[in-house]
Amino acid sequence: MIRLFIIFWFLGLTVNAQNKIVTDSLFRLLKTEKSDTTKTNTYNQLAWEFRNSNIALTDSFALLAIALGEKAKFDKGTGFGYINKGFVYRNMGEYEMAIESYRWALVQFIKSNYRRGYSSVYNNIAGIHHLQGSHSVALFYYFQSLKISELLNDEKGVARTVNNIGAVLAEQKKYEKAILYYNKCYTIFERLKDQNGMADCLNNIGNIYEIKANTELAIANYKKCAEINERLGDKKDLSVALHNIGSAYYKEKRFKEALRYYHQSLAIDEELCDISAIIITNENIADIYIQLKMFHVAIKYAKKALEMALSHKMKTDVMNAYDLLHRIEEQNQNYKQALYYHEQFKHYSDSIYNIEVSEKIDALEEQYLKERIEKQNIIDSKEDEIHLVKVQEKEHAVTQYIFIIGLVLTIFVALIYIIFFLLRNTKYS
Repeated sequence: MIRLFIIFWFLGLTVNAQNKIVTDSLFRLLKTEKSDTTKTNTYNQLAWEFRNSNIALTDSFALLAIALGEKAKFDKGTGFGYINKGFVYRNMGEYEMAIESYRWALVQFIKSNYRRGYSSVYNNIAGIHHLQGSHSVALFYYFQSLKISELLNDEKGVARTVNNIGAVLAEQKKYEKAILYYNKCYTIFERLKDQNGMADCLNNIGNIYEIKANTELAIANYKKCAEINERLGDKKDLSVALHNIGSAYYKEKRFKEALRYYHQSLAIDEELCDISAIIITNENIADIYIQLKMFHVAIKYAKKALEMALSHKMKTDVMNAYDLLHRIEEQNQNYKQALYYHEQFKHYSDSIYNIEVSEKIDALEEQYLKERIEKQNIIDSKEDEIHLVKVQEKEHAVTQYIFIIGLVLTIFVALIYIIFFLLRNTKYS
């Protein structure tokens, strides 16, 4: 059973989910604002606000931000416009176009020397490779993003990327490591009072409980996540939580409840045109119909998932769809077709979960941790040097102070002696 991990697609903007009060305020600002720089920022904020409710509006505002940013030679704003456009491409499953858009964003951020933007670009590029099942490439970009966020003391950026690394590790079945990353993520967001971030971490922690067969705790975390997202008006993340509640009910063999939550989730994802989520939910619905022995319905959902996954080059989902079709044909006693589907499943499985990829992932994490330790050692060394210099300066200051006091006392004694000498001479003259 496939569950959804929430991956952050962050821009570095300071807005949250779509909110009518916020969007109304932004629209009013557009009517009165004359500065092209402010207008570009406003278009970007509107694009981000509508990302989980109206992808067509996100696309329109992203294009307006790019056009106006280029006209005003406002590179930073243009960069965010390209990131918003990349999000639109990602949602449509146009992953090569999304990566190209993110690279154009990086060019703009380099021109404006906006280093936080580098982190955002790397995080988003990593997310595309993550969706396509290229986990070692995804982790390479995630760790690059994490290094920059830590260097800039960007706590939200750190939390977002830590969450994403946890999602990759969970998909690689490294659950103990994944839960460590998720807990770190949640701690940061809780300290920052970031409700959206906390909800996303609750979702991913629920995933791990579900994997470990603690469905009661999994459902509890998912429902908390859904409540927060419904309150915030975040349709996309609400869909993820609903989907995962369905997944947990599936584990309990409560298929009726599972189908109800899956169809609620699918309706939202089709409204948002989220290709990846649509494929996964179709796979999971097909799986339930296999369990119910309703193979004529199961094959319909499985083939729809396969067609979309092949079209968008999503290796993990292609693998899952072939596995479903193999199971369907095997139970239909169509063994020739079942064997073909199994061979295709094995081919994609080997390309994703091989030893070399696992070793690369371990090496990337080890390299990141090593660099972090070395960086900390340098900082500690510099702090020791600074402390030593301060001690020396203090000792030097004390020495100077004693010298000055001695000099003052000497002068004072000398003055007394001179006055005494003068008074004595006056007395005897």
